[in-house]
Amino acid sequence: MFAHKLIEAAFLDYARLLRSLGLREGAALWASRAGTAGEQLMEELFQGEGGSPETIFGKEQVEFVQESTE
Repeated sequence: MFAHKLIEAAFLDYARLLRSLGLREGAALWASRAGTAGEQLMEELFQGEGGSPETIFGKEQVEFVQESTE
């Protein structure tokens, strides 16, 4: 239980950092992973928009791209 809350807090802090850097999409991704702790941040990020965050960042839509360093 404690570890779960700690992980949510870390995700939320990272999401806030990304938002402060102007990286709204990244902030939304990590706020969504913060569970109930990230709900308020998600509302702030998408305030005034028609779409809900779930339609923007569905788990099946998130892809991680690894660039070649060659």
